[in-house]
Amino acid sequence: VEVQKRLKALGYVQHGFDKMLFLKRDETGELVSAILVYVDDFLGVYRNDYNLETVKAAFTWGSFETLDTSKPVTFKGKRLTVFLQEGRHKIRIDQSEFITGLGKLRLPKGRLSGAPLLTEEERGEFRSIAGCLQWLCGQSRPELASVVSLSNKGLNTTPQDLKNLYDAAAFAQETKDHGIVLQDVPLNKASVVMTYADSSWANAADFRSQYGVLVLLTTARATQEATKGFLLDWRSGRSTRVVRSTLAAEASAADEACDRGCFLNMFLSEILYGVAAHRVGPRLQHLHATDAKSLYDCAIQENPNLSDKRSLVNVRAVQEVIPPNRLHWVPTHLQFADGLTKVDRDLQATFHDWLQGPKVVLTQQAQQS
Repeated sequence: VEVQKRLKALGYVQHGFDKMLFLKRDETGELVSAILVYVDDFLGVYRNDYNLETVKAAFTWGSFETLDTSKPVTFKGKRLTVFLQEGRHKIRIDQSEFITGLGKLRLPKGRLSGAPLLTEEERGEFRSIAGCLQWLCGQSRPELASVVSLSNKGLNTTPQDLKNLYDAAAFAQETKDHGIVLQDVPLNKASVVMTYADSSWANAADFRSQYGVLVLLTTARATQEATKGFLLDWRSGRSTRVVRSTLAAEASAADEACDRGCFLNMFLSEILYGVAAHRVGPRLQHLHATDAKSLYDCAIQENPNLSDKRSLVNVRAVQEVIPPNRLHWVPTHLQFADGLTKVDRDLQATFHDWLQGPKVVLTQQAQQS
């Protein structure tokens, strides 16, 4: 409460969707500063003509660090590093120190050919490493998310599932200085929200389908050529119900992606327009990509003919957010959310590489260019 009081006295207002995000505008309504408060830690940005000394004077600071190319800054266990690449500034978020602390993990020799299910002791080990990896994949390593989710089969978890977690941890250790790279994608009223959604039908426990969702910020050039993407959100999870077909699984995943994309669209629209999110609505253009031709064909129809009426609800929900001209079919190798839907080492490595400089590619021609 005291933090809110002091920041409001400086002219900051709270974001409608996140009360711990404080925004300061100038007399013309232009954003000049934003501060994210996490308990007693602040993370802020400001325009170069803003007098930051007013904020410094309002609080007693244990330490005050500025993020630039001279040295990284650690915030809540995540290392933020500004670096130059091809003349452009980028920010890398990694958890190198946490990954180092995982140590070396491996199954005892011959365990895969032993008892088919985990022992009580092994289940404890599974929960421990899964918890560590869950923290990682939710903060800076999305490419580990599908392994963590799909390996958990409750009492039916196997030694191979535990080995999959160990392999994921080993991959993280091999690439511990990597993470998410945030690129210099402009945030303005012409920005574009880009969502990807994919699903692997019935590949999770109890015949549920694993879905993957990505939400990025990009530019309107994305419909014409490969463009930079700024990763905003991701999710790998199991469908809440058993679905009857690949189309049903893909429709459910697309619904989830559009929901998340719409939320972030409104979140950003409040920042850009200075109107409360629930009033401003989603003002930015929203594009969506699927590699499911059956879903694409349904979603661009005015009256889709689906025997599965529950899936029709998902399709209609997608259509409310994405008009036909903003829905794109892409080949599977350009469906970047695919890396969130299955356990596959090659796919994990490909997804990892993409995260080092996310690109939005909506056509084969754009990729070749």
